[in-house]
Amino acid sequence: HLAEGLRQGTTTQETKSGYGLTVDDESRALALAARHTDEVTYLGAHIVAPEYADDPAAYVALVTGPMLDACAPHARWVDVFCEKGA
Repeated sequence: HLAEGLRQGTTTQETKSGYGLTVDDESRALALAARHTDEVTYLGAHIVAPEYADDPAAYVALVTGPMLDACAPHARWVDVFCEKGA
C-alpha cells in the first residue's frame, strides 16, 4: 500500500498508535512505526482500557505519565481524544 501511495504522489504517511492500551504495547507499536516514517503520532487515550473502566482518571494518569514517557522517543506528535465504544 505504501509503494502504491508513492507512485500516486503521496509525500507523507502518518502512523498513529492508540490500540495497545498498555505501556509496552503502545511503545512497541510506535517503535515499529518509526522504522518506516518520521511522522509517528502517539495517541494513547483513544479509549479507556477496560481494566480502568471504574477509574478513568487512573488511566489518564498512566497515558500522560509512564506511557507518554515510554512512547516519546518514538513519536514526533501527540494526539488525544477519547471515543466511547471504540
